[in-house]
Amino acid sequence: MIKLNIIFSLFLIILNTFSSSLGALAFKKSANTKSPWKYIIYGCCAYFFSSITLIIALKYIHLGIAIPLTAITYLWTQFFACKYLGETITKKQKIGLTLIAIGIIFLALASF
Repeated sequence: MIKLNIIFSLFLIILNTFSSSLGALAFKKSANTKSPWKYIIYGCCAYFFSSITLIIALKYIHLGIAIPLTAITYLWTQFFACKYLGETITKKQKIGLTLIAIGIIFLALASF
């Protein structure tokens, strides 16, 4: 049962980071439009959902593991920035994102 709770928590943290990145994307879109309110509302809703998923995940996983795992947000955010905003990734950013991904894998494995 403990492993199932950890897997559920990891799923919630992935959902948390995904929705947090969508919130950031929405806020960025709001900064570049004449009528930003729709994107501001989307962003606030995404961040609210993100907070709820993290609160639920914290019920089942240690804070010291959960919060560092939220670094997945950096990976999602870079993906969304490239796909939807046309931003490019520099070589240094690719190295940094790779190191973050490796660290996340080690943290996730440490929770088992």
